[in-house]
Amino acid sequence: MDRALNNKEVAMKRKVLICLIVATIGLLAGCSRTPEANQIKRDLIGQTMKSIDGLIWKFNDLSEFQEFRINSRVQQGEMIEYDIGMRLKDATSGRQYLADVLIVYRKSDGAWKLASILNKSLKEVQ
Repeated sequence: MDRALNNKEVAMKRKVLICLIVATIGLLAGCSRTPEANQIKRDLIGQTMKSIDGLIWKFNDLSEFQEFRINSRVQQGEMIEYDIGMRLKDATSGRQYLADVLIVYRKSDGAWKLASILNKSLKEVQ
């Protein structure tokens, strides 16, 4: 009986150890994950973009994003370019805008960081 109990304890400890290893691998892999939509939106907060005709948009809050779609994503080594379409709503005026942007991330110190925002189009929706 004592030996059966010992075998159960060993089996339980193995399961716990396997779970810890899997969790650690998941955390390490998550550190180098490429940015997805929610991360990109968070990274845009505080950033400003300007259209060719002088229209300026400053990202102030996540609630401004009415629509957000990644049209394409191209990764070359430690750089990723995202072609993104957005519908934005100004929290003060309620006006809505359509934006097409090219966002570039670069990997630095093992993490992806927003490097640049190129505004291809920004126009008010009537």
